[in-house]
Amino acid sequence: MTTTTTGVQRDLAITGPDALDRLLPGEGQQLMTDLAEKHPDVAAVVNQKFLSLITGQSAASYARAATFALAPSKVATVGVIGLCDKDTIVDCRRRRVLGFGTGFLARVTKLQPGAPCFIFDTSTRSLYGGFVVEAVGEHLDKIAWGDRNKDYPVQVQFAQDPAISSGEKMQNAIQIRENQFKSIVTYKDSKRMELFLDGDTAAALAGLFCESVA
Repeated sequence: MTTTTTGVQRDLAITGPDALDRLLPGEGQQLMTDLAEKHPDVAAVVNQKFLSLITGQSAASYARAATFALAPSKVATVGVIGLCDKDTIVDCRRRRVLGFGTGFLARVTKLQPGAPCFIFDTSTRSLYGGFVVEAVGEHLDKIAWGDRNKDYPVQVQFAQDPAISSGEKMQNAIQIRENQFKSIVTYKDSKRMELFLDGDTAAALAGLFCESVA
C-alpha cells in the first residue's frame, strides 16, 4: 500500500497550502474522482477516510485532507497537538507558538510546513484548531510564556489554515470539547494523549474543524 500511496500523493502534485488554495470549487472532488479511477486499490481509502469528512467543504480543504488520509497509517508524523494551560494559552494563541521540552526535538523537526496543528488546553480539556505548522526549531520565540520560556525551547510556530478558518475565527479560535474528539486520538493513560499524529488521526481531527466552520 505504501508504494501506491506514494504514487497517489505524487499525482496530487500538492506542495503546500498555497497550491491548495488555488483550487477552484469542485476541482477537489474531481481530483479525488480521477485519483480513485487511476489507483483503484486505494479508492476505498479515498472514499472512506476523507470523503465523509470533507464533503461540502472547499476544494482546498478537500484536497488537503486527502494528503493526510492517504499518508502511510501509523508511520509518518504529519500533525501535532501542543499542550497549554490557563497560564500559557493566551501566549500560545496570541503569539501563535507551541512549546515542547528538549526531549521532543527529534519528533518536532519531522513536522512539515502546512501540517495540521492543534492546541489542547489541559485546564478546560478543549482542543483548538484551524491551524497549520509554519516553522519548527529551537528558541523561535524567546518572549512567550515569560519565565517559563526556558522550559519550552523546542517550538512550533503556526498560522491560520486558510482552507478552513477565517480571520475572525482565528481571533476567537475554533474549539471543540474533549468528548467530541476523544475517540479519534490515542491516549497514553486516562489524561495524557499522543501529541504527534499519524495520517489517519490528523485527517480525522482536521475533518472535525472543517465541520465546525461549515
